[in-house]
Amino acid sequence: MVNTLIDGKPPGERVEPESEQSSNFQERLRQFFVPTTTRKYIELKEKYESQYESKLKSMQKNVETLRKLYKDALEERQKLLDEIEEHHPKVDTSALIKKYLEHVDITRKLRIHLEEMEEDRKSFKEHVETGATLEFTKQFKGLRDWAQKISPVVDYISTALVILSTAGAGLVYSTIFSASRGNIGLMCFTFPLFTVGFLVPAIIQVILKWAARLSHEIVFASQKFWKVVIIIFMSFASAAVMIAITILNATIFFLEPESSSPQGADAGQDPGGELDMTNVLQVPGIIAFALSGVIFMLLAVAFVLCAFARGPKRFMNSLIHGHLGMRPHKSLGEYIHA
Repeated sequence: MVNTLIDGKPPGERVEPESEQSSNFQERLRQFFVPTTTRKYIELKEKYESQYESKLKSMQKNVETLRKLYKDALEERQKLLDEIEEHHPKVDTSALIKKYLEHVDITRKLRIHLEEMEEDRKSFKEHVETGATLEFTKQFKGLRDWAQKISPVVDYISTALVILSTAGAGLVYSTIFSASRGNIGLMCFTFPLFTVGFLVPAIIQVILKWAARLSHEIVFASQKFWKVVIIIFMSFASAAVMIAITILNATIFFLEPESSSPQGADAGQDPGGELDMTNVLQVPGIIAFALSGVIFMLLAVAFVLCAFARGPKRFMNSLIHGHLGMRPHKSLGEYIHA
């Protein structure tokens, strides 16, 4: 049997044209950066709009009918009130008053029912408009929903970075302009690093809080891209704070005895002779570096052990989805039958 190869491929294997490969690559790029422009999302959007268009129109028609009934009932009630005012107290108006009270009860019930119908129509319309995004992302209905779920997780890290950066920047600022010892050059490097560690998480917090408090949902399906952007910026801010703290530790480690005080040599003496101030001043720096390294190693070992115990994929899913509180929303079908 002779096996014929076509372009180096077995006969049964389909060879994709370069144009189709390029189109698939562009589609994957759009799915990551601007997923609302992809064919899959557009088809989902059209499916939801066509599937529930008639129900939306029916609900809108019912609301308009109720509005007309409520308006007519108000006009009828006003006519009765005018008639009572015209005849009272010349004529017995007890029958008119009874009729008027009946109309008050009717208009009150109509108003309550109209508000309920309008709320149901608004809620159903939002479900239809966000259904495609929810099905596409499997987790979020839009920008507001995404911000509400990711904001609590980012808040923990942002608050810690802001506190550390504020305290560190204040310490460095006061030291630079008042201290007469230490490496002022190294301290100057820490100030912009602490500034980055303060501004980046603060700006991210403000944007997420604003999005979480929107009055209505906004079409937003590029959560993957923006989640990566937030992780990159928060990692950059965290690295800036850690580098700044490391530099501050280095200023203590490299502090020279003669710069410690005008009487540094005398301060380093004891009855048995002179004490080596260089070694004494390096001890706090060594302790700080050692403690930081031990804490980092403990956290790294804990993460590795958890990943091995549960499996890397399950561990990452529980770490991300569990902390973000990404629970599935009620589907549109469940909403309709509720």
